[in-house]
Amino acid sequence: VQPPALDVKAAYREALGLQLENSSAKAEDLYRKIIASDPNHTDALNNLGVIVMAGGDRQEAIGLFNKVIALKPDSADAHYNLACIYANLEDSKSALEHLEKAVVINPELHKWASRDRDLQNLWALPKFKKIISRG
Repeated sequence: VQPPALDVKAAYREALGLQLENSSAKAEDLYRKIIASDPNHTDALNNLGVIVMAGGDRQEAIGLFNKVIALKPDSADAHYNLACIYANLEDSKSALEHLEKAVVINPELHKWASRDRDLQNLWALPKFKKIISRG
């Protein structure tokens, strides 16, 4: 007997609620079930990336965000999240490339970038200042 199919929409709403309540382990488990059921669910892939990034698994997070971008090139969130990871890895070239793409897609992100501690090692760079001045 097959288990009932996962109601992806309901599961996503539940996972997002858990994530917002800081129940990261439960949210991660549910996002993984959603992705197993729908491997191209870009919101679940992105949010799982945020959780694993916060947990310290930058390589898995990079893979998840790159998959989101492969499926949905205009994902400002995935580009922004990659900018944060690369900034923390002190790869300012990659960080600035992704930040620039994110801000072009969603100009509102320039407000976040100037306050986001994940990007603080970029703040003094001329290219960073140029990117956030566009918003």
